[in-house]
Amino acid sequence: MEREVERQRIHIAVKGIVINDGKALIVRRSGILTPDGRDWWEFPGGTLEFGETPEQTLVRELREETGLEVLPERLLYVSSAQTDPAYQIIIITYLCSCKEVKGVRVSEEHSGFLWADRRVLREYLAEDIRKAMDVNNIWNIF
Repeated sequence: MEREVERQRIHIAVKGIVINDGKALIVRRSGILTPDGRDWWEFPGGTLEFGETPEQTLVRELREETGLEVLPERLLYVSSAQTDPAYQIIIITYLCSCKEVKGVRVSEEHSGFLWADRRVLREYLAEDIRKAMDVNNIWNIF
């Protein structure tokens, strides 16, 4: 039993929903970095590093991934997914404001970005993200 626990990992990620003209910024994660080798669409953000607050992580990660300077406005929801028997991810999602949204430039981790309305978000985002948004009544911010 002890060996099993040692192999289990929990990953904490912080994501930001940046809205411009009723559309949210999503980024396309490159398949080179995904477990199944496929690209997927997600909200920008990344891994909480030791010593950082979630808000500090969000500011740093959005700067690195999109070139945008954001301000975390409020916590929207926290979700959890167990993607395999030994791996669990906790995702902390914030609503963010941004003074200048025209200069988006994605990092090497991503192959593109899109300002997406509610319909496109429902079509492009992964099922677990859509479900978390449903459960937490997030669709009303668009």
